Amino acid sequence: MKTVGKFIDLTFKWPRCKNVAQPSTFNKGTALLSYFFIICVLIISSTGCFRSTTLDLKRAEREGQAGETMDAIQRCQRILAKEPRSKNGLGAARLAARLALLDLKDARLAITFYRHLIMYSPDSAERRSAQITIAQILYERLNDYRAAIAEYSKLVGMATDPAEEFQFRMPLAKSYYFLNNYVQARAELKTLLTKDIPLSDRFDILLLLANISMTLKNLDEAASSFRRLLSDYPERSKKESVALNLVMVLEEQKKYAEAIEILSSIRNSTTNADFIDLRIKRFNERLQQLPGAKGLRK
Repeated sequence: MKTVGKFIDLTFKWPRCKNVAQPSTFNKGTALLSYFFIICVLIISSTGCFRSTTLDLKRAEREGQAGETMDAIQRCQRILAKEPRSKNGLGAARLAARLALLDLKDARLAITFYRHLIMYSPDSAERRSAQITIAQILYERLNDYRAAIAEYSKLVGMATDPAEEFQFRMPLAKSYYFLNNYVQARAELKTLLTKDIPLSDRFDILLLLANISMTLKNLDEAASSFRRLLSDYPERSKKESVALNLVMVLEEQKKYAEAIEILSSIRNSTTNADFIDLRIKRFNERLQQLPGAKGLRK
């Protein structure tokens, strides 16, 4: 302000130099009017960018509603280049993320806008929600399990209760499982079992542990796990075909009589009785081929 005051004061003291014509009608009123005009211009120019991005965001919204998805996203990108942190910039990021994910079906493009929200949004809840969405996109839509592990590993430390920890750690364990990292997958599942997890969710944990045991050829452990699931969660086991998994383990153990017993118990409750009958027939044939099996039923 002192600098501006000195500048104004100097303007009223017109320099008297030789051979320089002096103004005859210059007065303070005219000067003040001029400075007021200049200040107004500066204020308008400083708010012009905000007004411009506000209009651009409204246009992008209309373009999105009209199905002009790429035009809307490109307009949002221009807003972000101008004002990444502003209200309009964050609004553009939200709009572009939604359009890219739901309309354009470009999940990776959507992730770039969600990352923008993580970086610039002042709302911690919005940042957290964006982080969760990125993890879900990588895991469910893109099947990019390595990237999903990185994102869910961040979220596990942010869990506020056992239910939320299950929401984050279960896909983390499955991502390790799909990448054949069975040791780490098992470690994540064992950690979950120490939490106060609802019974319905514990079924998913125990089922994946049983599948890991079967994959690693820990057949006795796998058979025990599948039997436990059939006993403790009969309805869920039926939906997830746990009995057939147990039959596969018994087949590898060459326990054909037990496999036949399991298949016979589920034959009447399945929609594919012919398949069950074929399996029973084959196991009976294998029983006949076992040492000391001569004279058994055909």
